[in-house]
Amino acid sequence: MRKFIRMVAALLLLPSGTAYAQPLGGGGSGGFSCASSFVDGCPGAPVAAIQLPTILNHYATRPPWKVAGVDYAVGVPVGVVLKDPEAVGVIPSGATIDIRNHTITVTGANVTLDSFDFGLHNGYTVIVHAAGTTVKNSHFLVGANAGTLGTVLSSNSSCSDLTLFNNEFDGANIAVTPQEGTTISIFCSGTFTVQYNYFHNSGGDMIDISKSTTAEVDVIRYNLFKDIGVNTGHEDTIQWFNSTIGSGSVVRFNTVYQTVNKPGPGNGLLVELSEGSAATMTGLDSSNNTVISLAACSTCNWGVGFYAALGGVADHVSVRHNFIDPTGINLFTASPWFGNGQKPGAATSNLAHPMAMHDLTNMVSGAKVPVPSFSSPSARGYYVYPDLSGYTPSLSDIFAIVPSPTSGDITTGNTITFTLDMVRATWTVTGTPTISLSSGGTAYYSSGSGSNSLVFTYTVGAGQTATNLAVTSINLAGGTIKDSVGNAANLFGPLTTFAGLNVN
Repeated sequence: MRKFIRMVAALLLLPSGTAYAQPLGGGGSGGFSCASSFVDGCPGAPVAAIQLPTILNHYATRPPWKVAGVDYAVGVPVGVVLKDPEAVGVIPSGATIDIRNHTITVTGANVTLDSFDFGLHNGYTVIVHAAGTTVKNSHFLVGANAGTLGTVLSSNSSCSDLTLFNNEFDGANIAVTPQEGTTISIFCSGTFTVQYNYFHNSGGDMIDISKSTTAEVDVIRYNLFKDIGVNTGHEDTIQWFNSTIGSGSVVRFNTVYQTVNKPGPGNGLLVELSEGSAATMTGLDSSNNTVISLAACSTCNWGVGFYAALGGVADHVSVRHNFIDPTGINLFTASPWFGNGQKPGAATSNLAHPMAMHDLTNMVSGAKVPVPSFSSPSARGYYVYPDLSGYTPSLSDIFAIVPSPTSGDITTGNTITFTLDMVRATWTVTGTPTISLSSGGTAYYSSGSGSNSLVFTYTVGAGQTATNLAVTSINLAGGTIKDSVGNAANLFGPLTTFAGLNVN
């Protein structure tokens, strides 16, 4: 009887009117466990039909975490009854509906739009002009009312702290104005939170985050993006332009699944960027995403990566621990890392300074994908570093190792501290990891757990000497260093030499 009930529930019509004969998932229900060593979003997911439950089955390897849209559902939960926005009395106080222009405008603080079918009547656009708006459990469909830009949700500079939760955004494959057309257009401050949404079939860009002049923190996680930019050149899953993006921003545990050929020239599948003369980006971490590029994309630029271009600047950005099927994107660049527009004779942009790029796994082969450099470019000649300024990124979770004192002669019995400036995440340390030094001495972990600055202390022992002291290795020594979602720290370098710091 229980099995029969689950089968009936899985056949319920979702808001788009499509019947999904798939197993239910989310929240640990539906006959599977959310148990994982990663904080991956599965336990809090909606109970709904899983969109793509089998797409990882044939790979040599797959992500060790629970994957959005594959291991658990996203989008509108099963059982939600969607309201017609034109029905009398359903629009909450603080929002107004314009039936003639098919818009709903939010001007009051802390308004929640819950369980609406905004795809009815050839499509409604929600416009946010207030603080604390939440849009959840709702269905959006690009229709004739969306015009040439295809926008169904937008905000202006009066918006702050916007949340999108458990929604479906269907672009309906409608072509839009190149470089301007976007399903979601955000011009906010505060925190922009995007969780458990199903984004698919956009004609152009899916989410544009543009022109925020005060710091915005973007938390984009546990979402499924399927077939983005299918009818318009220059398309992006997420695009930042002339925005001020603050520390604490994450793009994490999302799934991107591209099966439809893009017309090109296209941009990234999941690429963070600081683009435009007014753009700044600090402390963004893109990690634990699953990106599948099956479609031929002969003019697309990359799969995952980063760039700062057109005068934009960025610092402390990290792209790490992601899994990819690069089949389609490799047809053009031969490396899914191609993120900052580099090619001998055609360099165009910079990395963040500092920048960390590491641990990109090719699910087809099971191997790690190296970051291509000028001395070791991709098969098609593309490379990521050095960038225009000559900067080389960190290939680990360590941006820098900073000694104190920075120079001088340190004698027996005296102490040097080394601070590991880590990727902008919260790092938890167990045990007593160590740093081996060229003097023959050892620095022992002493403090910093719960932050991104880990301190090691070295007391110079008798007979230990070194001119220009250097780090020779970093060792867990039976301990652990993990970030808040479960990634073990990549401690490969930098094996730094400290000019002018001598031990004798």
